[in-house]
Amino acid sequence: MSTPVKVLIVEDDAALAAALGVAVRRAGGTPLTLHSSGRASAALDANGIDIGLMILDIGLPDRNGLDLLRERAANRLFLPPVLILTAHGALENAIEARRLGVLDFLEKPVDLAALQPILTNALQYLQEQAQAPPSVPAPLTYIGAADSMRPVFQGIAQACVSDSPILIEGEIGTGKTTTANLIFRKRLTGTIYSSPAFSPKLRHASASSLYPVSDEFSASCPRSI
Repeated sequence: MSTPVKVLIVEDDAALAAALGVAVRRAGGTPLTLHSSGRASAALDANGIDIGLMILDIGLPDRNGLDLLRERAANRLFLPPVLILTAHGALENAIEARRLGVLDFLEKPVDLAALQPILTNALQYLQEQAQAPPSVPAPLTYIGAADSMRPVFQGIAQACVSDSPILIEGEIGTGKTTTANLIFRKRLTGTIYSSPAFSPKLRHASASSLYPVSDEFSASCPRSI
């Protein structure tokens, strides 16, 4: 039997936090509820890998929730996949949330009925990833001499030394997975998410801001060279 995913809920509205906790339990997860950014950061430092998902309110009493993500990303501290909650759903927030590796961007008042399948799918995906056997590493080189492939190789090389998130698109069998693994391993650290984990809203809102290498994988890794 698989271990339930631990979900950190960071929300200062006690009633909403309690409702989110119920939704997490219904989705098969174990909720841990905190009411401030400072306590959330301490919990991430203390529990780290035990937390599989974070539901984070942007409008926290001590500071903006995105500031928590920025700080931890800048310092290369542990960050689980994140669902963002906000009462002010500006487009620029959606774009930055995607840049920080957020799975979904939800506006308040939260539609709990709509949230339930999102949570269920996210936790199922995370459990499957945790239980999946390690994959065989892809080769770190490509073989090819066609002139038409030179821009592709140049783009991959630039992506390997970039801080920008990467969205990789293409037909089945064109090497998206190999390319994502290559960029990830050249950057040495970071996370690669399968695009089904991202909501269509985030995918479309941020498409113009991403480095154009493209829909199946996104790599949001800090520079490490």
